[in-house]
Amino acid sequence: MELNLGKKILSIKARDENHSLLFRQAESRINQKMEYYKKKYHINDESTFYLMICLDFVTDLIKSENDLKKYQNHLEILSLELQQALSLNLDNKNLTESF
Repeated sequence: MELNLGKKILSIKARDENHSLLFRQAESRINQKMEYYKKKYHINDESTFYLMICLDFVTDLIKSENDLKKYQNHLEILSLELQQALSLNLDNKNLTESF
């Protein structure tokens, strides 16, 4: 398949239809970012645009990874609290049944 990225054409092989769809979505986002930067900064050097786009995407990726870690930690804490609550509930049930 061929991706049109700015003034460049990139030939790339997709593993399957889902992978192809992912490439098309990436192509669209890269081109949207490039248009945004062209209008905002009036720069004509494509390599500068690609660097700005990479910086933008990677900072978003890092933020997403940090958010994911935060949510994973929160889920782990909730899981432990749920286990403790269930354990206490079972202990209380056993105590009341023994009387």
